[in-house]
Amino acid sequence: MDLSTTTILFPASLNFIVYAWSVYYDTNKNQPPIESQVSGIWPLEERFIKLEEVWNSQVNEIGQTGVSIHEGHCLENPAHHFRALFMPGTEGDQAFYTSWKFFFEWWSYARTAYDLAITPFLDEIRLKYNSNNESLTLLILYDEPYSALRRDFVGGIAVPFEELVRNHKHL
Repeated sequence: MDLSTTTILFPASLNFIVYAWSVYYDTNKNQPPIESQVSGIWPLEERFIKLEEVWNSQVNEIGQTGVSIHEGHCLENPAHHFRALFMPGTEGDQAFYTSWKFFFEWWSYARTAYDLAITPFLDEIRLKYNSNNESLTLLILYDEPYSALRRDFVGGIAVPFEELVRNHKHL
């Protein structure tokens, strides 16, 4: 009897980090990242370190507590999990809370799009990513994360939506 499971989720936690990266640090791939136009953003030499620290912390927590419990904690107290992406002080607070507000508004639409685009193909996605019949958690990201970030964690992997589309003929 096969007891393996494949859980496929669209987590707010990792997607907020990708969102913050896209908005503040990688807004135009042909231009240098935003420097002084936005207050509360880490200087260039520190931003990659902070991004990697927060990402790794989230990935580790997902591996330890499970994504559902972790997501509940992140949505209940986002500042605890993501505030470090922004500099300390009132400007950093403002940048964080503004970012979270816009992200959360966008998130409701993104969840609907995910449900419409991915849900019909869940069984096929499970078969593709879990060919070894092991328990696996597949976390869908709305965009490609910063390339230095690890995408695997205990029992799972984070996969950009575009990769699903590129690797799946029906999506």
